[in-house]
Amino acid sequence: MTAEDGRAVVSAAVRFVPRSGRHGLYTLIPFITGSNIDLAASPEGTTMPKGYWIARVDVDDLDEYKRYVAVSAAAYEEYGAVALARGGRSETVEGDGRGRNVIWEFPTYQAALDCYHSAGYQAARVLRAGIATGDFVMVEGVE
Repeated sequence: MTAEDGRAVVSAAVRFVPRSGRHGLYTLIPFITGSNIDLAASPEGTTMPKGYWIARVDVDDLDEYKRYVAVSAAAYEEYGAVALARGGRSETVEGDGRGRNVIWEFPTYQAALDCYHSAGYQAARVLRAGIATGDFVMVEGVE
């Protein structure tokens, strides 16, 4: 491409390329386009900060809650989540506590949000309604 005066026109931008088929995980690839120029960074690129679910839950019916846990597992796997804490020993040192505390780590903050809003997780969430009360917070990690 050339300008009216015959000089090459070059544009620069950054594109987000999905990685490994996982939702919300992208590589930033700077590139320059123009006549025959197309430069890209290393395939590793720069990733976005991780995302976290922090769930504090009181369970009223443990047997029914186990169904929720089983159904929600597929959504966590699809969005690349890793359980960092899941109902283990805890102590409330300030404020009001709940009986069960869970922390899920996602590849990105957007993946955490996408998982929560996904059809798979929403189907699990319906199972949790009426048998557990809780607080769910999505948090973006530090780069």
